[in-house]
Amino acid sequence: MNIPTDFNFVQEVFKNHNTNTLAFKDPDVAVTYDQLTNQVPSMARALTRLGLHKEQRVALVLNDSVHTAMLMLAVMYAGMVAVPLNPRSSVDNLRHCLTHSGSSLVIVEDDLVNNFPDLPVVAKHMTQAWCSGPALQPVSMHKDSAAFFIYTSGTTRHPKAVVHSHANAYSVGFRGGIETFGYTSTDLSYSTAKLFFSFGLFNFFSTLVSGCATFFNPAISRPSAMSMIFEHQKPSIVLSVPALWGMLLKENFDNANLRMCLSSGDQ
Repeated sequence: MNIPTDFNFVQEVFKNHNTNTLAFKDPDVAVTYDQLTNQVPSMARALTRLGLHKEQRVALVLNDSVHTAMLMLAVMYAGMVAVPLNPRSSVDNLRHCLTHSGSSLVIVEDDLVNNFPDLPVVAKHMTQAWCSGPALQPVSMHKDSAAFFIYTSGTTRHPKAVVHSHANAYSVGFRGGIETFGYTSTDLSYSTAKLFFSFGLFNFFSTLVSGCATFFNPAISRPSAMSMIFEHQKPSIVLSVPALWGMLLKENFDNANLRMCLSSGDQ
């Protein structure tokens, strides 16, 4: 794997997978890779119209969804730094992360807007229109430039930021997703770990590098809901935690399409 010095992860994905094949889906919407290629640059341009610049941080305090995933790609495409955060965290924890990261914009679920009156907040529904309009031209990035932050759980006091580069994102998807676990372009993955967790991002980047599809569930993961996802979405790769796997094994679920289960951490 040879990553060039001039490297923007999202541009690389678009170059390799600009096809009419499924990329993301959630209970309400699905998008293909060519739709991502057309819409994400428009979303990135909308960020710049707000006065944001390369390397500024953009916090995403959002539930998993197709739109959330597209916003994360738009931030990285624009050369900014995505900071995904758990919308169910306490206001104090979120405020610490937002202040510590120096986020210049905070995109939140609509019901969280009033929690941060002193911060530059945009409600999620306001970003829906960003998918159309003028497109931002590709932003050149150094491969070691920051692409996203992941915050630790804060079990040793305050959550701490772990900085990941554009090269890291690609390496995770290629070395981990393709070479180690065999993600292929024909797979449909599903992770109960959300995009603000490293395990969820492992699946996200593995999906994008391999060119397969992934399903996002905005709700909290429970065995009964997982059983419904298995039945209706028929994922071939599923990532979850030991506790949920243990409970799921007691359910009568449809695993006909399942070819690989990954487990990490706990809850």
